[in-house]
Amino acid sequence: MTASIESDNHADTWCFGPNFVMDSFTGQTCSVSGYDKKVNNNEVRIGTGLTIWTDPTSGKLHLLQVNQGLDMRDII
Repeated sequence: MTASIESDNHADTWCFGPNFVMDSFTGQTCSVSGYDKKVNNNEVRIGTGLTIWTDPTSGKLHLLQVNQGLDMRDII
């Protein structure tokens, strides 16, 4: 799968989409609501997500590990 990844430096967490694989979960959940009715879930799991990023200049692959993110893979 090819997808874009954006880091919002003003946000306090990441939302993992379909281009992430979950490595582990904290056992915690939270409520999430979005600006449209598609994103409204009371049991979003929190965990560590992994994805691969390809450097467009060198072509090298980088494994990104992000902790304490929201598992939104089935929601968005």
